Amino acid sequence: MKIFLSSIVSFAVGSLLVFMFFNYNITARSNINIDSDIALCKDEISRIDKELSKYSGGLYYNLMLLQRAIYGESIAALEQKRFQL
Repeated sequence: MKIFLSSIVSFAVGSLLVFMFFNYNITARSNINIDSDIALCKDEISRIDKELSKYSGGLYYNLMLLQRAIYGESIAALEQKRFQL
């Protein structure tokens, strides 16, 4: 009976440890991917800011402002997703 209970407890603890290991690796890998996506968005925003400095107005200027706002919202969504993990 002791061996049976010991094996059940060992199986439960082992299953829990395996689940925690894989869950941690998925979360860590996801955070790395999210951080790289945030860095890419920030690079695009800086590129757009350089491009915006060349113009004072017009359709192209406003489209670039719209694109900059979209990247800003993307960063906010990615940070929220990282917080949820």
